[in-house]
Amino acid sequence: MSYSPDGNSFTEMGSNLRLAYQMNTFQGVRYSLFAYNVKGKNGGYAEFDNFKVREPLADRSKNLPIGKVITLTNLADNRMLWTSTGRRIVRAASQGSKDFDIKSCQFKVLDRGNGKIAL
Repeated sequence: MSYSPDGNSFTEMGSNLRLAYQMNTFQGVRYSLFAYNVKGKNGGYAEFDNFKVREPLADRSKNLPIGKVITLTNLADNRMLWTSTGRRIVRAASQGSKDFDIKSCQFKVLDRGNGKIAL
């Protein structure tokens, strides 16, 4: 980020800030510019002639395991997410429990377009 009092000479301020999500998802970080008044009195303003957000890592689709079989494990208690055949109920079970079946814990990641997936 940089600023310029005259529009010609720019001074860098701060460092790069890598946002956790791209800007077009509901879970994305919303970056903004504002004027902060430390004196608590009327006066002062911020004027922005230009504001650009560059997203060099916006396409994260290669990080999705599309077409692969995955398992989902709760790292706190090591239980795995599973579903029984023919039912649309998802539950968690520990290995060794009567409900546990490794085949029921496997989900195929299906591409639904526009960054959406289904299991």
